Amino acid sequence: MSPLQEPLRGQIGDSVAFALDLRGWFFPQPRKDYCMATLESHYGRFRIVFRFAGQKFCRSLQTENERSARAALARMEDNLARLKMGRLILPPGADLVTFLLSDGRLEQKPTYKADKFRTLGELLDEFLNCLIPGSLEPTTEHCVRIHVRHFKRTLGQRAALRSIDFSAVQRYVDTRALATGLNGRKLSATTIKKEIATLNMIWSWAHNHEYVDRPLPKKGLRYPKTAEKPPFQTIAEIERKIALGRTREEAVEL
Repeated sequence: MSPLQEPLRGQIGDSVAFALDLRGWFFPQPRKDYCMATLESHYGRFRIVFRFAGQKFCRSLQTENERSARAALARMEDNLARLKMGRLILPPGADLVTFLLSDGRLEQKPTYKADKFRTLGELLDEFLNCLIPGSLEPTTEHCVRIHVRHFKRTLGQRAALRSIDFSAVQRYVDTRALATGLNGRKLSATTIKKEIATLNMIWSWAHNHEYVDRPLPKKGLRYPKTAEKPPFQTIAEIERKIALGRTREEAVEL
């Protein structure tokens, strides 16, 4: 071997060693204490199993879909790594599995209260049964009972409580706007608003008793435009409004 070949051989060897060092830097081998999670199929459903801090954890994913299970597995492994690096902080007393599966949003498994009343008819009947005699004026109670019959007929007595959303309430308003009232006239917006006020009163009562989990979605409802009579005004009030510079149309209407 010539004297010039020996340094070249050393340079090649150093280059290979340096390349191997780089591969180890960019593609590190898994450490023995790395937190790995695995999937298991248990009676057709997937569950996730992992060890952390020397303790084994297992939680059913409540799914038979392998794709969804693998997505949960990837999220679990990522959050385990973030937890180990200190990028996620486990709150004291938090449920570890729930915390990791929720990306740190939940500390405990969510609990759901069973619905006591499932249909609108059941809720309305309970409200009427709970009315204390004399708590409302006789005329007010009479109107409430009439409104309740409208709710059952229009919204549906068997309608699920969870289906009563903004769209359902708006459909009620639209349907009632087409109904015929006294003297064969269409119902006015004032009458429909009174019915919605009754429904809101009943819904607020249910919300206070935790029979429903949200207020009545009524903000932004559109009511029909009707030509209603203006409120009673004295001649002095009418003249004062005209003097204040009302439009010609308002003056004619007054």
